[in-house]
Amino acid sequence: MDDAYYSLDQLLAENQKIPCIFNIKVPGMGYLEGTHERDIQAYTALEIPFWLASILSQQEDDDEAQSYLTIQIPPAFNLQIRNALAASTKNVNLKNLAAVSGGAWYESGMALLDMIDDLKLKVVLHKTFSDRLADVMDLAARPPLSSGEDRSSTSSNTTSGNHDEFAMGLDSWERELLLAGQAVSKRLADWVKMRLIS
Repeated sequence: MDDAYYSLDQLLAENQKIPCIFNIKVPGMGYLEGTHERDIQAYTALEIPFWLASILSQQEDDDEAQSYLTIQIPPAFNLQIRNALAASTKNVNLKNLAAVSGGAWYESGMALLDMIDDLKLKVVLHKTFSDRLADVMDLAARPPLSSGEDRSSTSSNTTSGNHDEFAMGLDSWERELLLAGQAVSKRLADWVKMRLIS
């Protein structure tokens, strides 16, 4: 995950905590549990930030030739969420799933894939993004609200509640696409007006 050093989405995704199980006794790191223990005992379940989990999952104990910890699937990517996405990607609020990471659900998924080999997660991320892309582009083609806000920051009590509810649950990547698409739509509308006037 070092390709975007200055990416805020990546920074937030790396600071999100991930559940892990320590496979061996780790001396001097008991403070991670929030207890007064000096060491982390073997088979202790603990949530630690992505960046720390990625480092520790690559370390091996010289005596037993096993990694320090086993990474568990975070709640935002568990089987229940995967089933909900399989049923309808549009009805899942990705922003809330990754609220801790600033709404960066895809970024968190990519960070997780850097640490574990999960083909099903790759498929879920790809299918979710590609299924929702058409709806994001549809929102981008609609003009912004008269207040100048993009539709992803409005409440769902407008006449087109389904689109606005979807817009409220956009992931940070989807929001970037929405804003870029709205800017292009506005430039196109301005160009068409200019062509009609002249």
